[in-house]
Amino acid sequence: MWSLKTEIQSVSLGQQVSVAFDLFGYIRGRLPRGPDGSGTRLSLKDWAGLGRFNSFNLDVVFVGVESFDTTMFDEVDTAVHRMREIYGAIGIGVKWVPHWQIATADADGLDFLTSDDELNDLLSGWAIDNNAINLYFPAGWMFSNGLLGRSANPGPCPGEQSQTKGNKGSCVGLTGPLLSSRTCSHEIGHYHGLEHQQDFGENLLAQTQFANLPTFKAVALEVVDGDDQPDEVRQSCMVTRLWVP
Repeated sequence: MWSLKTEIQSVSLGQQVSVAFDLFGYIRGRLPRGPDGSGTRLSLKDWAGLGRFNSFNLDVVFVGVESFDTTMFDEVDTAVHRMREIYGAIGIGVKWVPHWQIATADADGLDFLTSDDELNDLLSGWAIDNNAINLYFPAGWMFSNGLLGRSANPGPCPGEQSQTKGNKGSCVGLTGPLLSSRTCSHEIGHYHGLEHQQDFGENLLAQTQFANLPTFKAVALEVVDGDDQPDEVRQSCMVTRLWVP
């Protein structure tokens, strides 16, 4: 029988545990607001039921962490929570969300991205080699072509990030919660192997310029144009090979 105390002990969280921070993985230590400022909820019982075959883990990496302020951390938490809602609709949860950071001095200029080359350098040069999808948030993001994010497609499987050449994770710019909350789930969809669906404006895999407004609600994952998106996500190695305590 599952017990919260046993799970906390199994991952060495210590005696003082914050459910929002340590278990749900919200950097601000509280449930975030929705992309439109609305309230949100998350069931501890539902979270406890996540494991192999019905969830994936997410490494959240702050690149140039010294430049992050509370508004930026709030936006990341909102994006992660929206991802939980979107993938939860197909029965796939986000389990563990550990936080990592790259100091500005160590980022080699990749804390502020302005070009495809810089973005690819970040995704190909850095990797946390574990059982989670690496999701990078650089402190600065300014692309003249309107790019909002990028991901490996499909991404490497658990423990194979350091062995993979080219892009190894996903990266999203903080462009405001209405956009970044959708972009995060879109790019993670690519990591799971999903392709663009530009002709279907309510689909998560339509690029933002093709998505119906408001874009943060254009998030359906479904059988579309012969592509069974929910099943592809369920068959992703990050779901089928998930490590849980």
